[in-house]
Amino acid sequence: MHQSSHTLTPWSALSARRELRAVRTAALAILALLLSAPPSRANDLKQPTLDAWDAYVQTVNQTTASRASGSSPFLYVDESPDLLASVRRGGLVVTN
Repeated sequence: MHQSSHTLTPWSALSARRELRAVRTAALAILALLLSAPPSRANDLKQPTLDAWDAYVQTVNQTTASRASGSSPFLYVDESPDLLASVRRGGLVVTN
């Protein structure tokens, strides 16, 4: 039976200890961050906020459905001749 032996040089042992210390430090930092974050409370939302969110979701769903069905252009730039021309010239369109 052959046993493999791993010998650690002083440098490799030092490197291993440094790596272990770095991993421990990172783990502790992540744990501290997670424990310090305040809990999110969804029940604090006011009715106007919920109404606005529902309206937004409904608008996005309608827009997505019309694009998917082909009743409106699939790409946003196809809705505007100016935007489309800009993109075809190599321009970049950024929207919110």
